[in-house]
Formats: sequence, structure tokens, C-alpha cells
Amino acid sequence: MAGNREEGPVIGFIMNLFASVVFSVPTALLLWFGLNRDWALENPDATAGGLYLTGSGFWILLGALVFVGVCFPRLFPGLMGYCWRKIIRLGRWVTHW
Repeated sequence: MAGNREEGPVIGFIMNLFASVVFSVPTALLLWFGLNRDWALENPDATAGGLYLTGSGFWILLGALVFVGVCFPRLFPGLMGYCWRKIIRLGRWVTHW
């Protein structure tokens, strides 16, 4: 029966990879946009485009998060929770200005 099937190591790895990508993409986007916005507001004349982290910086950040999710699956939920708590705390702090 399909309901009694146990997942094998390949299915577990694929599900882990899928979950790490699903949770890493919005986290990386928010961190990338947040850092660029804060740095651009501090010194708008530093670069012509106003971006301090290029597009490759986003891909490196995303790759690092996916790497942690795949290689350290027990560390990944704690890391995502920490990132999102800090994002929410900074969001509340910035909106009170």
C-alpha cells in the first residue's frame, strides 16, 4: 500500500533539498534586499547603482543557505528560525523610526 511505504535515503535527500530551497529563497531575498537598502540609505553616493551586494552576492548567499540545509539538516531549522526572528525584530525596529 502506498501509505505504508517508508522513504529511502534518496527520497529523504530530495525532500531535504526541496525544503532547503523553498525556505532559503525568501530568506536570501529578504537579507539581500535588506542589506542593500540599509547600506544604500547610509551612503547613497558610494556607488553609481546604489547596490553594495551584486546579483552574484545573492547567489552566494542562497548557495550558502542551501549548502547548510543539505549538509547540516539538523542545524538548518534553527538557522532559519534565527534569521527570521532577526528579520522580524529589525522590521519592527525600523518601522518605529
